Amino acid sequence: MLEQLGIKALRPAYSGDEKAPNHANYDESKANPFPELPDALTLKSGKQVTTVTEWWHQRRPEIVEDFEREVLGRIPPDVPKVTWTVTSTVKSKAGVFPVIEKQLVGHVDNSSCPSISVDIQMTLVTPGNANDRVPVMVMFGSAAFLQRVAGMMAKRPDLKAMIGTDPPATEQLIAQGWGYAFIDPGSVQPDNDHAAVWQLPADQPVFRTDPNSLLAHSQLLTKAKQGGTDVYFEGDSITRRWGATDYPELLANWKQNFFGWNAADFGWGADQTQNILWRLENGELDGVNPKVVVLLAGTNNVGNAPVPGNAGAKADDVTRGLQAIVRLIQVKAPAATIVVTGILPRNDNMNFMPVIDRINGNLSRIADGQKVRYLNINDKLAGRDGRLFDGMMNASDKLHPTVKAYQIWADALKPVLTELLGPPAAVDYAPPPTGDPSASR
Repeated sequence: MLEQLGIKALRPAYSGDEKAPNHANYDESKANPFPELPDALTLKSGKQVTTVTEWWHQRRPEIVEDFEREVLGRIPPDVPKVTWTVTSTVKSKAGVFPVIEKQLVGHVDNSSCPSISVDIQMTLVTPGNANDRVPVMVMFGSAAFLQRVAGMMAKRPDLKAMIGTDPPATEQLIAQGWGYAFIDPGSVQPDNDHAAVWQLPADQPVFRTDPNSLLAHSQLLTKAKQGGTDVYFEGDSITRRWGATDYPELLANWKQNFFGWNAADFGWGADQTQNILWRLENGELDGVNPKVVVLLAGTNNVGNAPVPGNAGAKADDVTRGLQAIVRLIQVKAPAATIVVTGILPRNDNMNFMPVIDRINGNLSRIADGQKVRYLNINDKLAGRDGRLFDGMMNASDKLHPTVKAYQIWADALKPVLTELLGPPAAVDYAPPPTGDPSASR
């Protein structure tokens, strides 16, 4: 990195030895070279700011210019646009104060570099009794991490005593009518020496920290305990939407195809293989004892793909993640036959297709044709070049299947289910379908 930046040597840090020539300063008179800060309401000409117009059109631009030149740096004129979307809204508390907590995702326009995808994670908390806009203190950090720290502090009075008795800064802000926001810098650039697409290996379990995913996990745990599931669908949003209450058209197709086979959907949106592993390790398959497990996952790992040219390494990593899921299912549900569905084609970025094809080739080789089956419907969804046939995926994202594509998947699954379970019965004992918790708020 030093060579890339053209840095030949680093200036040595200050020494803690007072006798060293570069010792740290201990003279308080030298600690602040600027003891008198400029008055915020005095123009550089010396004139006092006395009107709102003078503030907005004269003094404030002077301050912004100073900060951009001396402190923050200037924003490039071609900085990519960020589109913010609220993904969940919940009522909560900051100490004793009621608050509104929103989870937002800021999607950075990557049209100039489609191989890199950045979705900025932000938590915004505002006073619950606010009737208008409020000032917001923006900080860097993970709100979920801070919540876990707060929980740890509540259990460890000795640790809490070490940090004093003052309420947290976030509570003080809410008490004064302010809001606060945490932007997770790791969602922009992970804290490591890899590229922005770095992530844990695909076969390592990782839990989701956003409140909506934790609520969904609780829902799915309840569904698992209800029993009656013979066909267990697992995966990401492609799997989830098919049997979800917040997609009524797709749910109707699900019931039309699988009623009588006691099928239940345990997929969750945006999950990568790491997240599915965590959910399975933490109770979502415990005691269910399905006869068939249908697995479709991995496209979100591919969507985090590196620059073109590293397709082989990426495909092998995702394959290991899917193999880890299959092995865990075999441990949790040893009597089940596992139907591994090949990752579906996607056209949001054609660079993903070589990775998908390689993963699917790997998956075809791990199937034994008996307890682990492999199902690939991609030739009915796209041509040999990977380009989707009309009407197969949502026009908006070119990733999620339409009812037409789901029916193709169902038509491929039903002969397998008939072979393993017999024809569908006239009644169905599967637990009721669930949906996105945020959709019901």
